[in-house]
Amino acid sequence: DYVASYIRRQLLSLDINSTENGPYPAYAGALSHLKTDFRFSLKDNKGLGDLLKVLHPTPAVCGLPKEEAYQFILQNEGYDRRYYSGFIGWLDPEGRTDIYVNLRCMHIEDKQLTLYAGGGLLASSELNDEWLETEKKLQTIKRLIAVPPLKS
Repeated sequence: DYVASYIRRQLLSLDINSTENGPYPAYAGALSHLKTDFRFSLKDNKGLGDLLKVLHPTPAVCGLPKEEAYQFILQNEGYDRRYYSGFIGWLDPEGRTDIYVNLRCMHIEDKQLTLYAGGGLLASSELNDEWLETEKKLQTIKRLIAVPPLKS
């Protein structure tokens, strides 16, 4: 709900009216997530970059309030998040664009793979459960990269 409320506020701040579908369960590997779809049209596609700038990072990645949480992370975390998160999807400035928050990423360099997975903590979170959920997220990526290549 934090993320959906945030997206709703950001869209309204840019005078964008949207329709919503959700929340509903969506599955990624062995995990179930709550998902809400926002659908809208932009008056001018030249503003797409500005829209992405106000939407990212969402509270799922950074926390709330956004700027204070972001500064806290920079000052206290001591970890280079690098590919921790971003947005992914189909971008067509002249047509339909579908963009999703990406919380599972992989960096490939010098024959080495580094996997990243996001996790969120709330006051009600059980730390061990959150850690196990993050491990399950990484298992989804590991299964994908363990698939042998197709023979031609």
